[in-house]
Amino acid sequence: MLKFISQLSRNKKRLVFVVSDVCFLTVCCWLSFALRYGEWNANGFIHWPAYVLAPVISIPVFIQLGLYRAVIRYIGNKALWTVVKAVTLSVLIWATFVHLLGLPQAVPRSVIFIYWFVAVVTVGGSRMLARWLILHKFPGGEQKVKCGSDRVIIYGAGSSGRQLSEALYHSKEFSVV
Repeated sequence: MLKFISQLSRNKKRLVFVVSDVCFLTVCCWLSFALRYGEWNANGFIHWPAYVLAPVISIPVFIQLGLYRAVIRYIGNKALWTVVKAVTLSVLIWATFVHLLGLPQAVPRSVIFIYWFVAVVTVGGSRMLARWLILHKFPGGEQKVKCGSDRVIIYGAGSSGRQLSEALYHSKEFSVV
C-alpha cells in the first residue's frame, strides 16, 4: 500500500492528504463532543451539522495557507507552525459558524478547545507520520534516478532553486537527488 502511494503523482498524493484530512477532521470534531459529554454517541449525535461543517471550513483554509503545497519529506518546524496556524484559524471560523447557525443544542465552549487540540495533533501527526514513512521506509524519498543520467544536487533555496529543480526533473541528462 505504501509503495503504491509513493508512486502516485504529486497531485494524487495531495488528494490523498485532502481525503484523509476530511476524514480526520470529521472524526476529530465528533471526538471532541464525545470527550466533552463522556459518551461515545456524543449526546445522541445532535451536533451532526458541526461534524459536517468542520472539514468544509478547514480544507479551504488549509489550501489557502499552503498545507498541501509542502513536500512532506522536507516538512519541519516551520511547516508544523503552519499546521497550528491553519487549524487555529479554521477552528475559529468553525466556532463562529456553529454559533451563528444556532444548532438545536448549544455547543459547549470546551468543545472548541478540545477540537483544536485533537485537530492539531491529528493533522500535524499525519504529516510527521508520512514524513517518517517516506524517509525510513523509502530512502531517497519520491525522486527516481533516471537511467544513464548524471546525478546533481541543488545547493540553495528559493524560487530559482525550485525552477531549476523543475527544469532538471524534465531533463533526460540530469537527475536531481
